[in-house]
Amino acid sequence: MDHDVRLLHASSFGSAAASYAEHRPDYATAAVRWALGPAR
Repeated sequence: MDHDVRLLHASSFGSAAASYAEHRPDYATAAVRWALGPAR
């Protein structure tokens, strides 16, 4: 992928990124434990 295209994609979320981070739900603790359980 061209460097300029990569930068364009990386910045496409723009000002919505902060709002997304503030309002997105956390991962359910049980789901994370289930997913990482075999990695012990």
